[in-house]
Amino acid sequence: MADDRGRPGARPPGIQSGAGAGPPFAGASHERGPSGIDHHRPAGHRIGLHDRHGYILKRSHRVTSMGRQVSVMHFNGYLAAFRLNFKIELRSIWLQAVIVAIPLIIIPFMLPSYRDSLRAQGHLGANGSEQALPGFAILFAMFSLQLVLQLFFQEHEWHTWDRMRVSAVSLLDLVMAKLSVSSMVQVVQVALVMLIGTALYHYRPNGSVLALAAVCLVISIVLTLFGLLLYIFSSSQNMAMSFNNILGMLLAGMGGALSPVSGFPDWAQKLAKGSPVYWAMDAVGKINFDHAGMADVWPDLRILLAFLLALALLATVLFKRGVQRKE
Repeated sequence: MADDRGRPGARPPGIQSGAGAGPPFAGASHERGPSGIDHHRPAGHRIGLHDRHGYILKRSHRVTSMGRQVSVMHFNGYLAAFRLNFKIELRSIWLQAVIVAIPLIIIPFMLPSYRDSLRAQGHLGANGSEQALPGFAILFAMFSLQLVLQLFFQEHEWHTWDRMRVSAVSLLDLVMAKLSVSSMVQVVQVALVMLIGTALYHYRPNGSVLALAAVCLVISIVLTLFGLLLYIFSSSQNMAMSFNNILGMLLAGMGGALSPVSGFPDWAQKLAKGSPVYWAMDAVGKINFDHAGMADVWPDLRILLAFLLALALLATVLFKRGVQRKE
């Protein structure tokens, strides 16, 4: 028989052809393509490189699409819960208006004493609003935490908490929606007191207005998370309200919302640093009198953010246990 190994297209030695030909080596598959050409693939190589990549791309596209659908569902659930809680808050808008009005009514009675106190500290151009306006705005923001507490305790009173938890809205979406509404209420309330008070009592800080807005925003969120912890640790709404009034006055007074910390005894000045209100008022004082900008108040903002993260972490760890305590 003539040796045809040199002929183009000839098979290498050891490879058989024909109907009875087996795989060229152990563990290989023997397939015939649509054109009648034999294809030999090693074991485990069930699909070609191009096909495999196409399969991976299709699978990753499917997983990505599912991930997007889940994200959209979560976002829709959050929006639904946000709208519901926002409508609930609108029903008590009169109470929010009262909380905005009361500090604006009290401030003019306090301006003379605050003016004398600030001028005694060397701020000769002060008119008293530099202490009174931000201090009372934060103090009454503490009192308005009762709105945060109501958003959570009402679910238990109306026996809707369990139904909300088994609905399409996840627990995280529900809590985040309530916190978002509460934070928004706090921010709007503080902003209204500051804006109206600026017009009425000639509040004129010589520092950055942007830095002042950042301080008001962060302290409002910190207070909202503090309200969430009051809900977690309280077995009833009345208990939470009592804690809110006591701790609110304590933290606000200790932090310098009612009078400058510089007038406190030495031991009280050290103790004041344990209140987030202290760092907010310290930043506001720099903005009022020291031409402070964002960089100057960043140390105070950093500590406020540390309070925020600590409260958020504590609430995350203890939330489910706090809910179970009320069931």
